[in-house]
Amino acid sequence: MAESRGIPVRLLTITFLILVAITISVSVQVVGALLIFTLLIGPPATAMRIVQRPLWTIVIAIFLGVCYTWLGIFFAANGLFGISGTDMWPASVYITSLSFGVYLPVRLFSPLWIGRKTRKHTSAPLKSEATLSQERSDNHDRLVYRTKDVLEIFQVRGK
Repeated sequence: MAESRGIPVRLLTITFLILVAITISVSVQVVGALLIFTLLIGPPATAMRIVQRPLWTIVIAIFLGVCYTWLGIFFAANGLFGISGTDMWPASVYITSLSFGVYLPVRLFSPLWIGRKTRKHTSAPLKSEATLSQERSDNHDRLVYRTKDVLEIFQVRGK
């Protein structure tokens, strides 16, 4: 759709991928590969299972990423959920656990509401391969006859 409106999709895709690559290469040294992977994949994967609209997916993914980060830092600062009272785990452990802990139930239960949405919108029965093949053949024949008619009209006008 964007391409049909004249937006340079290929250029934007390449620019976006370059920005993601630069962001990852700079931040991997600071926060680690696991945390980057978790924050790049976890929130968008969860958001895509919750909503189907791209804008809402982005908004929810940003919200989830910020919440995971804040909660992970809070849990790490307070030493919560450690095995013993002196255990201090890094924030990345909590952030990754939160991301997985939210994604798993959403992944398991999302077919319930995703299936319900698709069943509402698909009221037409599926067509067999033979019916589709016949429709393609009919459309092709109509196109051939229209082309012949147009050529005959131009030949008559040219004389």
